[in-house]
Amino acid sequence: MRWAETYPEELRSIVESIQKHDFLIMGRTKRAFDTHPRSQAETEKLANKVSSILLGRDVDITAASRGVSMGATEIILKHSKAKFCGTDSEWPVIIHCRSSFQIGYVEVEGLEYEDWRRYTEEVEKAGGL
Repeated sequence: MRWAETYPEELRSIVESIQKHDFLIMGRTKRAFDTHPRSQAETEKLANKVSSILLGRDVDITAASRGVSMGATEIILKHSKAKFCGTDSEWPVIIHCRSSFQIGYVEVEGLEYEDWRRYTEEVEKAGGL
């Protein structure tokens, strides 16, 4: 919802772009990444670095946003063992190591961090969190 509210054209473009890839990783621009709390960003930088080395290019996998074709989905379902957020890194690795699909990558603004403290007036009007 936040992405649609703040960057609707970018979101429309991404929806169209997903259809052109078997596996598309949507990462954050530096600006969007920098909106996240430091504790989160520092932890995610490490996971992103390891994944970038494995995939042979800089990627932000920890945004956990993907576009996945039916073919790529079938490969993931066949090989996936991860639960919960482990899929952030497992899915691209499966596609990289177990298929001939190319992994697409795009950085977006719409995955910025949304903090309820930016909207204290609206939260109060709604009766609190």
